[in-house]
Amino acid sequence: MTSDWLTILSEGDLRSLAHSASLLSQIKNQQDFDQLFQIMVSGARLPAMRAVDLIEKITRDHPHYLQSHQNDLRTLRNRPMHKELQWHIALLLPRLTYDSKEFSEVWSCLKTWAADPLHSRIVKVNALQALFELCLSDSVLLKKLKEILVQLEAENLPSINARIRLFRRKMPALQ
Repeated sequence: MTSDWLTILSEGDLRSLAHSASLLSQIKNQQDFDQLFQIMVSGARLPAMRAVDLIEKITRDHPHYLQSHQNDLRTLRNRPMHKELQWHIALLLPRLTYDSKEFSEVWSCLKTWAADPLHSRIVKVNALQALFELCLSDSVLLKKLKEILVQLEAENLPSINARIRLFRRKMPALQ
């Protein structure tokens, strides 16, 4: 099954998801998810990009599938990666459970990704989204997020500022 998936995920070019969405219905359990995850960490840019896109979609409803891959995600987030992989990894990180030390490391990583002018705007926006989601479970972090938002708002990037406005509408404490 994995070789068929790899073939589907390798078709076309980086500008499209090709037929990768057809695999969504085939991921029915943890074992299937684990096979998809292995394609993501395989290193080949095109299938990895498409696999992580599917993983991000699947874990919206099944975040528990990620838990057994927490160490793999820690390794990934701490190494250089293609921007397509990075923008999805940012969205995956809030779906895991962390102890306080690991939470601090994830927060720091996402804050760096959001603030780094060398990162793509999609990476920055998705890192901000992840920080916002992490704040939903810890109101003490709202003050830290508010400082980050003020700093990023000064860059005057339309995509970043649009996301900041959305956060402020959803959570007036960020005003």
